[in-house]
Amino acid sequence: MRGFDRRFGTIAPGANSYAGTVSGLHQGLEQVKVVEVSDFVRAFDEFHNLAIVGRLKDLWSLRKIGVSVIEEGFRDVNIKYTCGLDVLLVFKSSFEVDAFCANALEFSWFQNLEIWIGQLVAFERIAWLKIHGVPLHLADNEVFDSIGRRFGRYFMHLSCIWKTLISRSTTWGF
Repeated sequence: MRGFDRRFGTIAPGANSYAGTVSGLHQGLEQVKVVEVSDFVRAFDEFHNLAIVGRLKDLWSLRKIGVSVIEEGFRDVNIKYTCGLDVLLVFKSSFEVDAFCANALEFSWFQNLEIWIGQLVAFERIAWLKIHGVPLHLADNEVFDSIGRRFGRYFMHLSCIWKTLISRSTTWGF
């Protein structure tokens, strides 16, 4: 178990405390292992010109991409999550790719689209940060955002989650 161990009131081995993260004591830097790949490796050649790489606008669009594509009338498309907010839409024919691209301006859920011919796709990962131990008087979006930025950029602002948690679980009584 990583993080705060409730049984003993301590930080689990290998985890970062709030104070350690904010002060910069725990950078989480480990030795990086490198694998060299031949220039001749070409993955998914069969999808070249039959697929579209699309970057979605937000997490909500990523979550609903399957339904959105079907609602637009493209039922025979295979959707593959690549990374971050990117997906690969694989079609059966180049005719379907062209039809999708012709209607692309109507799709408000994409930031950009391009036909995939094997080009490099950005490498990103989506992760949730669970932050424990922030004193109540510091439990502000600015503090949480600054903690989150130490690990990368954020997609969803914390205030949405914070308001949801308070409205669902708060019981006031004495």
